[in-house]
Amino acid sequence: MSPCTVFGCDRSFLTRLQITGLSLLLVAASAGGAWAQGADGAPGADCVQNDQGGDPYPCVGGRGGAGESVTDVETDSSGNGAVAGAIGGNGGSGGAGFYGGVGGDGGSATAQATGRSGGNNVATVTGGNGGPTGGYEDNTFGDDGGNGGSATALATGNSGRSGNVAASAWATGGSGGQAVAGGPGSGGDASATSRATSHNSGDASSSAIATGGLLGDTGGLGFFGEASGNATATATALATGGGTATAATTATAGFSYYDPQGAANATSSAESVKGALAQAQATAVGTSGEAMSTAKTSFAGVSVVSTAATGSSFLYGTSSAAAAGGSEAQSLAMTDGPYAVSAVLPDGAYAANLIDGASSVAAALLGPRGIVFGTAILEGGSATFDFAYRGDLLLGLIDVGPLDVIANGVEIFDSTTSADSIIDLGSQWGPDIDLTFIGDGKLAFGGVVPEPSTWAMMLVGFAGLGFLGYRTSFKTAVA
Repeated sequence: MSPCTVFGCDRSFLTRLQITGLSLLLVAASAGGAWAQGADGAPGADCVQNDQGGDPYPCVGGRGGAGESVTDVETDSSGNGAVAGAIGGNGGSGGAGFYGGVGGDGGSATAQATGRSGGNNVATVTGGNGGPTGGYEDNTFGDDGGNGGSATALATGNSGRSGNVAASAWATGGSGGQAVAGGPGSGGDASATSRATSHNSGDASSSAIATGGLLGDTGGLGFFGEASGNATATATALATGGGTATAATTATAGFSYYDPQGAANATSSAESVKGALAQAQATAVGTSGEAMSTAKTSFAGVSVVSTAATGSSFLYGTSSAAAAGGSEAQSLAMTDGPYAVSAVLPDGAYAANLIDGASSVAAALLGPRGIVFGTAILEGGSATFDFAYRGDLLLGLIDVGPLDVIANGVEIFDSTTSADSIIDLGSQWGPDIDLTFIGDGKLAFGGVVPEPSTWAMMLVGFAGLGFLGYRTSFKTAVA
């Protein structure tokens, strides 16, 4: 089942944030002077075999020198934003000999950009590549390649008294060095963290992209290596004065033809207040790890959490979450990996598009007195809603495959196929309801508002949608 029928396969949200981050990265590159560049390691010393010296052991080339590790820390208080960048030095090649020398390790790179008065704040880093093994004579052996350097980027932006704020972090681990009849160097780990906080009515946007370093090449003769680099990306956006909050992450582990391969973990968190849009998306690509998105708005205490785990082979895990609106929960689901898409308090257009064609569900939830509390689209995963509601709860199964429904720990539905059907869960589960969906499905749930006279009284007593008694959270997980 594909979410394309709902979202039109529109990936504009993450694409928009990534393009913005790329533009900021190019700005950082043009700055030139703000970057720290590590020196490359020196080549290892050559070792010449002395055939007449009686040495019973072939000599080995010297190890390549390690690349220089560098750190760049930049701070801005002008409102233009801070830009920091660092590139680790490459490891030197191993020296020549009967056995080629071990390649030097690449240098690590760390960059920290801190903006205290808004603007675009960017930190970008690349770890140095590991050096290759040294040259060797015919029918003899090389040695191990050097390990790639790690990369750590941290971007933090605070809006100050006015304006929008953005933070973008980019990190790429260094590649492992080439080996010949030895072990290729491991790819460097990459960690990108961004935090954007708006203390006024401005928007806050945060993006982080991390790419683990590649495992070194074996030259066709090498032994299995260590591992490709892990990738961790974390983005947090907080808008405290009514602006929108958007966060997006992509974590891609370094690819390798050999095991073990790197893990990828992507976490996005967006929070706004006063019912403003909070939107988060995350994508993880690796043999293990997960993508997790959290969106929260203080309006009626609504929050939504989605998670998707990567598979045992090199697969995508994608998640998308939106609080207040729903139409902004655009899916990045890949056909070869699990995904989870969720929304609470979706707007009418989004709900109608999702339910389109399921006439029974539409009649129950899209009528003049119907209200949709939440929606989920799952492919091989689970979703749990935790909320408070005192009325009759209606569950609309728009299109589902194998799906279990559990309310407050009791299984109430188990089916391999059920489309366009309504389950009236009644009011016996309230006021605190724990509703879990396990399997594959596209669904919506909600209720029916009271008669107008009763409704008016409740509005006075509970201030708008507060009548729902919302303490809503939504968790999705994909195995």
